[in-house]
Amino acid sequence: MELSHLPPLSFPCAEVERRLSRWLAERDLRLVRSFDLEAARKAFPGAACPYHGTGPCTCHLSAFLIYDASQHLLMTLVVYGHDKYAAVGWAPLAPDEEAVEEVVGWVQSMARLTYTFQEVDDGY
Repeated sequence: MELSHLPPLSFPCAEVERRLSRWLAERDLRLVRSFDLEAARKAFPGAACPYHGTGPCTCHLSAFLIYDASQHLLMTLVVYGHDKYAAVGWAPLAPDEEAVEEVVGWVQSMARLTYTFQEVDDGY
């Protein structure tokens, strides 16, 4: 499965997830977490980060499934990053290309708003 990506955002992953969840819910879409790296790491307390080689790890990776109002699975969405930076990727899972493209458009719109908020937050 190949992911399409948005440019990195200067927000913590948890904030990006919160905004995505709210944004998609306003469009009758449901974001369901299917994987959480932080929860998985709890099985190995004190282990060094495989990416940075240090601990405690600030890496973040969450995978979500996006469903429409009819409970049809549309796509996988991944939020990943570390510290205060996040990236978003997605891969379609539904044969309904029109529905997937609509969701992708909404995710990209949310990102454009986030970039606008980021510019305001950074004083631009």
